[in-house]
Amino acid sequence: MDTINQTRRDPSQELTEEFTSETRPQSPQSSENLHSLRQHAEDYAREQPAKALGIAMGVGFFFSIIPVFRVCSGVLRLLIVLLKPVLLCLGGIKLYEEISKRYDN
Repeated sequence: MDTINQTRRDPSQELTEEFTSETRPQSPQSSENLHSLRQHAEDYAREQPAKALGIAMGVGFFFSIIPVFRVCSGVLRLLIVLLKPVLLCLGGIKLYEEISKRYDN
């Protein structure tokens, strides 16, 4: 039974190690928090598998209902449309600052 659990845990441990190696510049405290969160989730899933499955199904259903891709796409389109006017305003502000510096001296 222990070898089955070790076999099942190996892919998750590999993924966790890969994830933590990619995000290495983080502080030791956040790494510990990530590890404790993962451990807590595993313990909860082992103690109450029905609730954990229900929560997972609920989250999956929630994300299937909400058009996450469309919302992100809409926000990105809005930011792209607003980028040109914002850059123009910032350029105008910088130009005004430079002109006012020259006339003040």
